[in-house]
Amino acid sequence: MNEQKERGVSAAQNSFRTAEVFVRDDLKLHTVPVTGLGRPDIPEDMRVRWQSSLSLFTPVLGICSGTIMRVRDNGVEVFLRSGEPLPAYTAGAFFPFNTRSYCENAIGLNRFVIMDISEEQHAPGSPVCYCGIPLRWEDGSFFGTLCLFSRDCQFKEDDVHPPLSELASSIEKDLELLYRRQGWSEENDRYAKAMEAVLQYSPGGIFSYSAEEDEQFSYISDNMLAFLGYTLDAFVRKFANR
Repeated sequence: MNEQKERGVSAAQNSFRTAEVFVRDDLKLHTVPVTGLGRPDIPEDMRVRWQSSLSLFTPVLGICSGTIMRVRDNGVEVFLRSGEPLPAYTAGAFFPFNTRSYCENAIGLNRFVIMDISEEQHAPGSPVCYCGIPLRWEDGSFFGTLCLFSRDCQFKEDDVHPPLSELASSIEKDLELLYRRQGWSEENDRYAKAMEAVLQYSPGGIFSYSAEEDEQFSYISDNMLAFLGYTLDAFVRKFANR
């Protein structure tokens, strides 16, 4: 029971950590939970599915660019992007926390945000409007944000909030599934190690033999090898294919 409790505490501690993000609305730093070191990486099949959804989503809304940002170290990075390239938002671009980035504002407020950024973008063709929504793990800690940029006009909340929320919800369901997969894998590993201990340290020794599968030994414990007076290599050489 104590071992199970310790594992649960350890997993909880590794699932998130805290970070300070700058919120423009009140010009203050907010302490928030973000992706911890114990979280699994995003698998390739999930990454491809998110990229496909983002690539379809961007032109439907008539916006210039969309990004999925994820927390890394003490900031956020461009994990996936679609639409027209934006110089500051190339794949892998990193934005440290407490630098007034648009994404940390959405994380700090923990809600959908729309921001007029026209006065901050001076290069020709720069976006004039930003909207973003947080992406969260199953425990509420922040994975990152889903962001949209427009060059032509200001976003209208009624137009972008519902579809953006729907896509964010789909991504969060994938994150929850990933968390559950990790739990199943860890539980299977613990079970396998426990069974290995039972098999190896059983006082009388244990072996597994199948007469139906070419009369092969599929397992033999160290105790049984010691009882018979064989090393594993010697046992295999003597009894293989018999």
